[in-house]
Amino acid sequence: MTKRDFFIVALRLFGLYSAVLTLFSFMPQAVSWFLYQGLDAMDIVMVILSVVITIGLFALLILKAPWLVSVLRLDRGFDDERIAVASTTSIRLFAMGVFVVGGLMFVENVPVFLSNSFFAFRGDLVGMEHRTEDNVNWFLSALNVIVGYVLVTFHERIADRLVKP
Repeated sequence: MTKRDFFIVALRLFGLYSAVLTLFSFMPQAVSWFLYQGLDAMDIVMVILSVVITIGLFALLILKAPWLVSVLRLDRGFDDERIAVASTTSIRLFAMGVFVVGGLMFVENVPVFLSNSFFAFRGDLVGMEHRTEDNVNWFLSALNVIVGYVLVTFHERIADRLVKP
């Protein structure tokens, strides 16, 4: 594996991790905040602009990683051209990265999901009203647990689809 391949895989992994975190945590929280506060024309423009910029950055990191490595000259200035990794291909390295990202999502959100579940069931027993914000957080933590599980389970298939041979 060359240094260039390593940086391409690293940029794509970072883009994928950032996209997943943004898609399943930041964006739903921003939407729920806007639903509570109400929207006017300026807010709608800001939301659309931020979504376009965010999607553009993730597309740049994931789809244009080789171009980005060339422009930033990330593969220059090293003593050796190759990284000595015993028979590890870029697809395998990407699969390991997807596995780590999914594992982190799963491990970070299981406690949040369990505590939200506990408080929801306890609230039902006591007769407390559920706030919409609590339900949104409960749903988002469940969604992150499911996405993390899917990433861990299908990490090789995801890597095969995202890395071109």
